[in-house]
Amino acid sequence: MKPKKIHHKLLNKIRGEAVNKEIKICVDCGSTKISINEKHITCKDCGSSHRFAKEHHSFKFHPGDLVQIIDSGKGPSIIYKIAKISQDSDGIIHYTLKSKSNPITLFYHENHDSFLEKVTSR
Repeated sequence: MKPKKIHHKLLNKIRGEAVNKEIKICVDCGSTKISINEKHITCKDCGSSHRFAKEHHSFKFHPGDLVQIIDSGKGPSIIYKIAKISQDSDGIIHYTLKSKSNPITLFYHENHDSFLEKVTSR
């Protein structure tokens, strides 16, 4: 016997509608007496609970792009291919870079002295 699939509207009713992380009031009653967790917001007055909507990040680089590191003191040297992009809880974007000429994998993030520049095909 196959298990029954639960309709997404019923799941939303059980879990609460997804809300933006920036909302700091209850979307049902408008109360400011709320409890904020990592994944959801709960109202202390009416008891309703809502999960946070997933955030979509748009990065200026994508995995597979060819880039080079530009330092303030040095010129560009090695061309890297972006293997993976991740973002930590502070909002800093980390790039995992690989090069054909160098077997070392580089874990990199941009700052005011050093940044990535996209390379056109050579």
